[in-house]
Amino acid sequence: MNKILLFIPLFAALACAQTFSIKQITNLDGDCRNLSGGGLDNGISYFVFEVHTGNISNVYMGQYFPGADSFAVILKVTDDNFMNINPKILFSKDSLFIIYQTNKNGNWDIAYQVYWSNQLSSVYFVADSSADEINPVVSTINAFFPSPFQDRLVSYEKGNSVYIKDLNIPGSLETEVFHGDDSTK
Repeated sequence: MNKILLFIPLFAALACAQTFSIKQITNLDGDCRNLSGGGLDNGISYFVFEVHTGNISNVYMGQYFPGADSFAVILKVTDDNFMNINPKILFSKDSLFIIYQTNKNGNWDIAYQVYWSNQLSSVYFVADSSADEINPVVSTINAFFPSPFQDRLVSYEKGNSVYIKDLNIPGSLETEVFHGDDSTK
């Protein structure tokens, strides 16, 4: 009886298997990595990713059109000779926040730019201390019902701790939400 029960799930998996296909979303000259989606505006989904060329990496933004099942790379967010990695995207009521990690100032910082009305803002910094800030993660409160009061939260690592900052509050201080302890190594 055990042999029959093991055979039935295998048969079901083979009989109901879906076809798998790979879809190319970019033809850029470089190593594209770290795709991150999250922005949705008027039925169009936005995504960001990094493109490595030699010792530099830049962040790009693209769109996905579900009706046509097609992708378009629409914007080179960063264009410099530094490492710009770990991009994330946050949707707000009428704009997109593109957050990424950069070594432009000599150490790792967390930067962001705002995409609004087909224009990209200058660079702002979530965190730019003399310590390395790495691995940004974004989240929203009230994500299913975007409003002008939607919180745009960015968390990141600094030292052995995790910090969070609200982009809605200009000049807000970072809040430590987890403190690591090196004594357990």
